Amino acid sequence: MATRRVDANGVAVTVLDEGDPSPTHTVVLLHGNPDTHHVWRGVVKLLAPRHPSWRFVLPDMPGFGD
Repeated sequence: MATRRVDANGVAVTVLDEGDPSPTHTVVLLHGNPDTHHVWRGVVKLLAPRHPSWRFVLPDMPGFGD
């Protein structure tokens, strides 16, 4: 799983974007306080093989994570 940095209204945040680049479904998983996108990695590892046409987006909320 690869992460990238994106600009979110002037704030750099880390996002994990995994799966099909032309998905049938996009699933966005948001973490709570004080976690990071890492709490969802195990879920994506279980779901991705079962739903190969899905895309999973896991952003870190501003002020949290990498």
